[in-house]
Amino acid sequence: MIALEGIDDSDLLTQTKNLIKVRKVLVANSGYINICFSSNKIPAFINYAIQSEYPFLQLESSWILVALCSGSTINTQQLVKSNVLEIFIGLCSSNYEEIVEQGIWGIGNIAGDCLELRNKVIKSNAIEVLDQLYLKSNKQDVRDLILWVFTNITRVKSTTEPDINKITKVLKYLRDGFSQTTNLETPGDILGGIENYLSQQYLELFYDEIFVKQLYFYYNSLLSNIYVNRFQIAICNKILGAFTGTTTEATDLILKFNFLEIMAKLLNSKNDAFKIQICFIVSNIVAGNELQQQTVLANNYIMENIIELVYSNSTEISREATIVLCNLYSTKNFNNFLAVCSYINPINFFIHNLNNNTDVKKLIIVLETFMNVCYLYENQSNEK
Repeated sequence: MIALEGIDDSDLLTQTKNLIKVRKVLVANSGYINICFSSNKIPAFINYAIQSEYPFLQLESSWILVALCSGSTINTQQLVKSNVLEIFIGLCSSNYEEIVEQGIWGIGNIAGDCLELRNKVIKSNAIEVLDQLYLKSNKQDVRDLILWVFTNITRVKSTTEPDINKITKVLKYLRDGFSQTTNLETPGDILGGIENYLSQQYLELFYDEIFVKQLYFYYNSLLSNIYVNRFQIAICNKILGAFTGTTTEATDLILKFNFLEIMAKLLNSKNDAFKIQICFIVSNIVAGNELQQQTVLANNYIMENIIELVYSNSTEISREATIVLCNLYSTKNFNNFLAVCSYINPINFFIHNLNNNTDVKKLIIVLETFMNVCYLYENQSNEK
C-alpha cells in the first residue's frame, strides 16, 4: 500500500491525504489489517491519535485504529498492549464530536473482542467516562453508540466479574436505554446482552414497568416475521422464562401487560422450539398463585393450544404441555380445578398419559399430580 509510506511525509497535507486513503481501504476491505500491522506503521497511527494540534489527523488516525481493532484477537491484543484502550478513552473527552465517536467505537470493539479484553475495559475507567458522556450528551446517536458498547460488555459474561458495581451500572443503562433508543437494531442488541444476566442477583434490576411495557411492544413487533425474527423471539422467551420463574411480582408484571396474547400466537406457530419455550413460561405462571392461574385459565386460546400440544408426537413438546396441565390440576383452589376440568376431563387426561407414556419423567409428574387431585377431592366434602 503506497499510502502507508506516505503517512510519514513531512508535508502535513500529504500525511492527511495518505491517512484518508488508508482509512478508506481498511473500511472497504478488512483484509488490509494484516498489511498495516506488517508495515510497522502502528506507532505512527498512535502518535497521530495522541496529538491534538491537528484534529483532522487525529480523526483519521483514530478511525484507522478503530478499524484495526475489528481484526483478529491477536492484533487487538497487540494494540491494547500499546495503550490504545487508554487512547480511545482519552478521545472521548475531545471537543470534536467525530473524534469522540471514534473513541467510543474503539472501546466497543475492544470490549466485544474476547473475555480478556472485555475485562480490561471493565477494569479501566472506560465505563465511568462513558457514563458521564451519556449523561451530558443530548444526541441519541451518541447515546445509542454508548449502549452498543455496553451490550458488547454484557455479551461475554465472566464467571467472576471484575467489578459487580460496574456491571450493575451497565445493566441499568441497558434497561433504561431499551425504552429510549430510536435505533431499530439497539433493542435486539440490548436484550442479547441482558440474556446473560438473568440470575436473581441481576434480574431484579429489570422488574420495572417501563422496561416490561417496552418489552411487550418489542416482542409483539417480532411477530410480523416469526422466521426472520426467530433469534430475537427466543431471547424474549428466555427473559420471560426467567421473570416468571422468580417472584410473584415479576410474574404479575408479565400478566399485567398481556404477554399471554403474544404467547398464544407463538403456540400456534410452526416453530417447535417456541412451543416448548412458551409451555415452560406458562407452566411457571400457573405454578404461582391462584390469581395467576385464573388469568391463564381465562385465556381460551392459550388453554386450547396447550391441550392440543399434550397429544403432540414430539416427546418434549408433549411433556412441557403436560406439565402445564399438571400444575393447574395441582391447584389448591377447587374452583380453579373445576375450570381446568371444563377444558379437559382429568380422568381422560390421566388415562391418556398412563397408557401412552414411555417418558419416565413425565410419568412421574403425572402420577404426583394424580395424588394431588385425589387429595384435593378428599378435602372437598361435597365432591367425595
